[in-house]
Amino acid sequence: MQIKAEPVGDLAVISRLIEDTNLSSRIDEHFPKRHLWQGPRVGKTLQALLMYILSENDHRLHHVEAWASNIEQSLAWLLEEPGFKAQDLTQGPFANGFRHANGEAARAAQVVIRFGDGTQVKVHGEVEASFIRQILGR
Repeated sequence: MQIKAEPVGDLAVISRLIEDTNLSSRIDEHFPKRHLWQGPRVGKTLQALLMYILSENDHRLHHVEAWASNIEQSLAWLLEEPGFKAQDLTQGPFANGFRHANGEAARAAQVVIRFGDGTQVKVHGEVEASFIRQILGR
């Protein structure tokens, strides 16, 4: 039997706060999981990305896979996704968000996703155009 201790810090509180907003379910309503993707739902993946951003106080996502690999089992438990893998944050529906076309990122200063009930999610900073197109299905 092997026991591994993972440093979760503030992740349980952050995860609970995100769950209380029902954000992952709202995201899943608008962006359903694609039939070939075997990883977690889009909403749970975004929840994990938000947990990283809020916990690490860092919106630069190029370190997110390394961060997640250190706490993979804890994230799987917090997200209620038993098959969660660190690579799920940088592959599948989000792969284009971590690649720079021709070495340069197309930037948007702010991206706003609005839901039918008036709720909105704002993302500030560098966001690739291909990532935005993929989320919007264009």
